[in-house]
Amino acid sequence: MRITLLWLLLLGLCLPANGPAAPVGCFSGAKAYQQLKDLCALGARVPGSPAARKAGDWLLTKLKALGDETWEQAFTHKVRANHPLAKRDKTLSTQGLRMRNLVCRFRPRETRRLLLAAHWDSRPFADMDPVKANRVKPVLGANDAASGVVVLLELARCLKAQPPGMGVDIVLFDGEDFGEQGHLDEYFLGSRFYARNLGRPRPEAGILLDMVGDKNLRLPLEPFSRQAAPDLQDRVWDLAEGLGLGDIFVREPGPAVQDDHLPLIERGVPMIDIIDFEYPQWHTLQDTPATCSPASLEAVGRVLETLIREGL
Repeated sequence: MRITLLWLLLLGLCLPANGPAAPVGCFSGAKAYQQLKDLCALGARVPGSPAARKAGDWLLTKLKALGDETWEQAFTHKVRANHPLAKRDKTLSTQGLRMRNLVCRFRPRETRRLLLAAHWDSRPFADMDPVKANRVKPVLGANDAASGVVVLLELARCLKAQPPGMGVDIVLFDGEDFGEQGHLDEYFLGSRFYARNLGRPRPEAGILLDMVGDKNLRLPLEPFSRQAAPDLQDRVWDLAEGLGLGDIFVREPGPAVQDDHLPLIERGVPMIDIIDFEYPQWHTLQDTPATCSPASLEAVGRVLETLIREGL
């Protein structure tokens, strides 16, 4: 056995190389999941709340340690007078509610750029909770959408360790989930503001992560994304299949989702939404880390890391 093993090793040294070895993946689902628990431990991230201020500061500190350039993009939203939060605090409709997007850039002077985004706020009221008394309580928002946030945090760690070949903008949007049913104008507040103030160089394409941590993760093709960026969507799903993740990134149409990718699409940025909208705990008090999985976070993170390393 020793002679055979030595012979095989020597033979291997003599064989011609078939090209550079594939890089070992950096992304860790376990590390992302720990950050998910740490972020949720700060409380529900309802805009204007003490927990949101603490979470935003925590996220900004993390990103500043990783990116080449990091800043907060502050904006003020005047809340509709009959919004549930404005009924409790009338100053929200007169003076407005301060919100902030968090922006982290890698290779900021590179003109070819990819935008990666998620929303970091959580919903002010659990309007889909099966218990009626719970529907006025804030949602912790582990999967919706701290899951996307921590995937991007862990990806930022990997980009710090091995800088990307292209420019990468990581943006965490505030105020995505602030609206009530029937008031679409009070959703996607952070992405609307970011899209209106899109600087240069503009991203060549973008990917939104929303609800990507579910234990039973299944990611179909979101139709608005299909219309706006079919080549990018195919590229991501092809990479997933190549990584053996075709059972998660499934090639079938899912529901059309109104989400943070739409304001960017309207501004001419081809963007896709990676989302599992079939999540029973959506907008309920059960949206906690217990419903999420390190394996799901790692599946999404590995695909994005591969995309960045191999190119669009």
